[in-house]
Amino acid sequence: MGTDSPPSMQYPLSLSFKILAVAPQIRVTDATGASILYVHQKAFKLKEAVTVYRSEAKQTALYTIAADRVIDFNAAYQIKDGTGREVGKLARRGRRSIWKARYDVFNAQGQSVFRVQEDSAWTKVLDSFFQEIPIVGAFAGYFFNPSYTVKADDPTTAEQEGDPVMRLAKKPALWEGKFELQRLTDLETHDEELVLVSLLMMLLRERSRG
Repeated sequence: MGTDSPPSMQYPLSLSFKILAVAPQIRVTDATGASILYVHQKAFKLKEAVTVYRSEAKQTALYTIAADRVIDFNAAYQIKDGTGREVGKLARRGRRSIWKARYDVFNAQGQSVFRVQEDSAWTKVLDSFFQEIPIVGAFAGYFFNPSYTVKADDPTTAEQEGDPVMRLAKKPALWEGKFELQRLTDLETHDEELVLVSLLMMLLRERSRG
């Protein structure tokens, strides 16, 4: 996608972030434990702004993601590479996403190429509910762990979905959000990176939902 892409990735990938962090951060490592990406979201911004770096040193910015408006259900997130070239966009489905998260991933030409959908709405509801209960909430992450499936999209048909290409699943953890990303089929490098960066932004959005 960009002139400075992430290193070759060995799946499954591990994604982790501190739940109580003021400025959300996500660390991505591959199956060997090697650092792949580091995501930093600017705190206290009316419009969400996210930078994706190669490492925690934050020396090389690979992507930037910015909301096109003040946060709402219909916000879209423009994805640019390190040179400032737009490579895609992530858009959340509004009313249909209140209970069950649903996002569309678009390419640089504005075509919907992937769809991300939460597998079980009730898992997310129960997770959010129990997190509000003192003491019990600290252990909610061990029992209610949502998962998301990424499917290829046919840009010529509004409702046609293809085969699953990736699956993101939350793992049991205390005081930390941990996810595992499995690749289910081979993808072109630029598509693989677009999906990964989109999922990182989706996690930040879903984290804010509870």
